[in-house]
Amino acid sequence: MLEITVYGPLRAATGEKHVELAFEGGTVADALDAFVEAHPRARPQLFDDGGLRPSVRVTVDGERADPEDPCPMSASMTLHPAVQGGQS
Repeated sequence: MLEITVYGPLRAATGEKHVELAFEGGTVADALDAFVEAHPRARPQLFDDGGLRPSVRVTVDGERADPEDPCPMSASMTLHPAVQGGQS
C-alpha cells in the first residue's frame, strides 16, 4: 500500500491529507498515474499538456523524486502541487 500525503489544493481532490493507494510498485510516474486514476480531480494540479507540471514536487521516502525514479509499493510519497505565481 502506497501512503501519500497531499498538500494545497490536492486536499480538495482527495478529501484527506493522507491517502492510501493500492499500488504494485513501479516508477513515480506509475504511482502518479494510479493516484490520478483514483482521484481524477487532482489531474489539473499535477499535469498539463506537456506532462507533469514543472513546479510539482514529489518526494518518495523523504527524498526528492523524478517521474522515472523507482517507487516501491510500500513507499511514503508526498505531493506538492503546482502553485500559481504572481506577476513578475
